[in-house]
Amino acid sequence: MADNTSSKPVLEKHDKYDLYITIILGLATLCGATAAYFSALWGGELQTSYAQAVNYRQEANTLYLDAANQKEDWEFTSFKDDMFYIQWKESVQRGDPDAAYYFSQLSEEYQKDLTDTTGGETNYEQGEQQRLAELEATFEVADSIFTLSEQKMTYGQEANRNGDQFTLSTVLFTIVLFFGGLAGLKATESYKRYYLIIAAVVFVLSLIKMLTSPFPPL
Repeated sequence: MADNTSSKPVLEKHDKYDLYITIILGLATLCGATAAYFSALWGGELQTSYAQAVNYRQEANTLYLDAANQKEDWEFTSFKDDMFYIQWKESVQRGDPDAAYYFSQLSEEYQKDLTDTTGGETNYEQGEQQRLAELEATFEVADSIFTLSEQKMTYGQEANRNGDQFTLSTVLFTIVLFFGGLAGLKATESYKRYYLIIAAVVFVLSLIKMLTSPFPPL
């Protein structure tokens, strides 16, 4: 009868340790799986943002190069018109028959203005200003798209860092599982207590790390 009474508290204490071990293992498993899931979500955000950043940058480069080529053509045409206009004007003043040739080399809009000028700002000048305004607007659009690409790239980098934080939390939770598993082995009461304390401390630190990390958009 005395033997049964002395063994009862020992069994109750072991049962209490087993209960604590079961609870901390269950919580660590749940939190570790959650952290791994959040890390995967941030990984998806990273890939999506990088893909969008590349697409936006390609679109911006295409617009910029197209506008740059058009501006170069416009500047060349304007320069050519100015040169042939000078040659045409001098030929007309000298009565040179080559005046007709120089006139034919002018752009169609310039020829119309020279033959039909109503005073004030000519149609050619209006067209030049409108064309320049369109090119500048295209450059502005390209710049805005490039800025959007930079924003997506920055967001992707942030997503990568956030995902790394949850990956670290997952690793910490596996450490909790390791010490919790050691505490569940057939060991002395003091070892069980030490392993359980270590597991509990690491679990609290892991939980704080996970909860203070930015959560991904769900």
